[in-house]
Amino acid sequence: MFQFAIMEIGNWVEADQSTGRVVHIPNAWIFREPLANYTSGLGYLRNELPVRVTFESDWQHAKKLLTDLAIELTEEVVAEASGPNAERDRRLLIHYPTLTPVVYTSVEDAGVLFTIRYLCRPRQRRGSAEALWERILEAFAGSPSIEFAYPTQRLLVDRSE
Repeated sequence: MFQFAIMEIGNWVEADQSTGRVVHIPNAWIFREPLANYTSGLGYLRNELPVRVTFESDWQHAKKLLTDLAIELTEEVVAEASGPNAERDRRLLIHYPTLTPVVYTSVEDAGVLFTIRYLCRPRQRRGSAEALWERILEAFAGSPSIEFAYPTQRLLVDRSE
């Protein structure tokens, strides 16, 4: 009566998956701290997946591959979110003009960073990221002009280099 219970997510488990522990929260706590609910409301989450390639890579080709893969893998979820759920979104006064995935480009010290932002079901966040990563690994393995980047240091011994 004076508390409620929720499943713990996060903490030592990555990707917002349940740890199996139940957290008991006093009712008074909800008036002091924000409480996020992943499954009520919209019914979908926007997940982001960072992918970094080297400066020497064909970044335009990499961006096109990532965009195509994200669109292909989220086609069903986007169609679902565009259907009857759209009415519920309007009741909550939420309007997303674009539900299809977007790939943002930025430059970092270690290379060109692409951030894939896509729609997924709350309980399938980790699985959707895994499926996307596996397709990315396959696509990049078949594209010799694209290489993953990681933090490195270069030492030039000969100044003419």
